[in-house]
Amino acid sequence: MTPRLALLLLASIGLLLAGPREALAQGYSDPGTGLGGHVGWSRGREASGGSLAAGVQGRLRLTGGLGVEGLVQYRTDVFEDGGEKRLRVTQLPVSASLLLFFLYSHPVQPYLLGGGTYVLVSSKGLGTNEGFGRTEHKFGLHGGLGVDVRAGERFTVHADARYVELDYDFGPTLTGKRGSFVSVNLGVDWLF
Repeated sequence: MTPRLALLLLASIGLLLAGPREALAQGYSDPGTGLGGHVGWSRGREASGGSLAAGVQGRLRLTGGLGVEGLVQYRTDVFEDGGEKRLRVTQLPVSASLLLFFLYSHPVQPYLLGGGTYVLVSSKGLGTNEGFGRTEHKFGLHGGLGVDVRAGERFTVHADARYVELDYDFGPTLTGKRGSFVSVNLGVDWLF
């Protein structure tokens, strides 16, 4: 499944959940705090394939159209060189984002996001690269877009896609490759 198709599917699910409904007791854009989790699909820019990703997030709506998010995710990539798997990279990205919501007086709210990401990177060699292993601490920038759906009085559902620009050391056999990745997520936040 391509990232574009996954995002379209997640956005469609969000719109279906929004459906016609009575006005909720709480306004759609009320400032507040939400905590939740997400699952998704992720792929490194030069990785040999995508993988499942999961994590937790906290969101704080400062005003109707402005919010902040803290997100922690677990993801992995496998890199090949010459048809041979050479490196497994496990990452723990920790992101801080500014969220800009549109149509914030409605239950379905598209948004843009951007911010910084710290990533704990653990690389382990595979095949002929088996002796290689390294742990790194890297920083990068990210940006993306999504849709937030007020699906109930105390919870929201969101779908988003984000691109994280990242560069790290792949070791002596995979020079010239980058660690940037795309992540497409579906999440739920409980509001309080």
